Amino acid sequence: QNIDCFVLHDVLEPPGAQAHYNEELIVFPELLHSFPRTMPAEGGDLRQELGLESDEVIYLCPQSLFKFHPDFDALACAILEGDPQGVLVLFEGMFDSWHELLQQRFEKSMPECAGRVHFLTRRAKDNFFSALRDADVILDTVHFGGGNTSYQAMGLGKPVVTLPGEYNRGRATSYFYSLMGIDACVASDEADYVRIALELGRDKVLRQSVGTQIKERS
Repeated sequence: QNIDCFVLHDVLEPPGAQAHYNEELIVFPELLHSFPRTMPAEGGDLRQELGLESDEVIYLCPQSLFKFHPDFDALACAILEGDPQGVLVLFEGMFDSWHELLQQRFEKSMPECAGRVHFLTRRAKDNFFSALRDADVILDTVHFGGGNTSYQAMGLGKPVVTLPGEYNRGRATSYFYSLMGIDACVASDEADYVRIALELGRDKVLRQSVGTQIKERS
């Protein structure tokens, strides 16, 4: 009752977005904020930390665990099934119970893939950036995607695979791509999300090419 307006970016909202709000929606055609270039900590090696071989592919989904809608599980499993060398890496939550509950959910929803999911401990910002740097492919969560994290990953030239949602909370990453004129990582549906992730994961040359484009245009 105390909020009169929401001020957002135009592409961040789908057509007819005013229907999602009781308040007046005011949209602007450009970003209203900026981020400094991401600066990882020196040293550190995510692959070594996880005990992975050099040919294993790290699919990192660095979002807060409360963003992991059950619809994500099938996508994650399809990616791991499509790439036998792939592992899915997440970060633990603020409370132990968060990642324990999610791991239990994975064991039920994708039992054939749950053993290839790794949880990293929470860490200082520059060491978090180092994990982003060392990942091969970044995965956006569905329905409620990344904002700050997508900025940070793109600042390192890392491809972030995203599937735009119905509401603005799931459209930020695709909006950033639209400003850069890049559509290679923006999926049209769930099958396309899996396809893009696998193409980037299995093709190092493609991954580097897309990453260079992202770093230059970000």
